[in-house]
Amino acid sequence: MTKKLSLVEIEYICNMFFQYFEIPVCFLDCNKNILLEFTSKNDSHLLYTSKIEQLHVLFQRNDT
Repeated sequence: MTKKLSLVEIEYICNMFFQYFEIPVCFLDCNKNILLEFTSKNDSHLLYTSKIEQLHVLFQRNDT
């Protein structure tokens, strides 16, 4: 039996990963839009202006 997780359950799991492992967590939809984000306020990268830009670079690397 396969059960799909609700967005509330996914949010809880993402938050747990962020809290316990202290790693940034983003949950994306099929169109690569950020639905949930758990990051530190000062968790930024000097080469990118936004998290969306960082994700686009990652997706481009994996699409080739």
